[in-house]
Amino acid sequence: VATVFDSLNKNTDEDYKEILWVASSALVESTYNSWYLSGTKIYINTFDGREPDSTVFVYANVDGPYYKLSGGTLYMENIHIHGGARCFDASAANDNIIVLLKNCSFKYSGGEGSFVHGVGTFVYQNCIASMNKKDGISWGNHNAAPPFCMEINCVSRWNGWTGGTVNQGSTCHSGTVLIRINCEYY
Repeated sequence: VATVFDSLNKNTDEDYKEILWVASSALVESTYNSWYLSGTKIYINTFDGREPDSTVFVYANVDGPYYKLSGGTLYMENIHIHGGARCFDASAANDNIIVLLKNCSFKYSGGEGSFVHGVGTFVYQNCIASMNKKDGISWGNHNAAPPFCMEINCVSRWNGWTGGTVNQGSTCHSGTVLIRINCEYY
């Protein structure tokens, strides 16, 4: 299990709030808004004490879509990816690759919301990354020339809430060229 969220318990941005991990099933019984995994059995106590139902989301610790690109164009529009170890992961092998994401969201992962590494051109427009345990959007290279990236009218909020150092709304590494236009990060 990577994360557990309750869609009836929302923050001011209407994102689901995390149900917090505790160290034992006994603590779950005495602690509202908590969960514990013992083998294959998960114990959950919701924020309001109700029985867990279809409004509680248990996200497995597996990666979301992984795209290993060697050429061409990837276009995604109105795709909303929730949960997993990472919501979206793309690797580009050469600079003839163009990745365009429009009106997409990456939420509730146990790692980065969006993790892109490699060369090529990447453009995110009107995308949202929120409530991910690590960076909302992370850009970097893959032992090659750095990518060229743009974020246009994107929002990355409430990411990196584990208290570690991987807690940026948007971050770029290893010479990545990144242009941000009219974006919000908090």
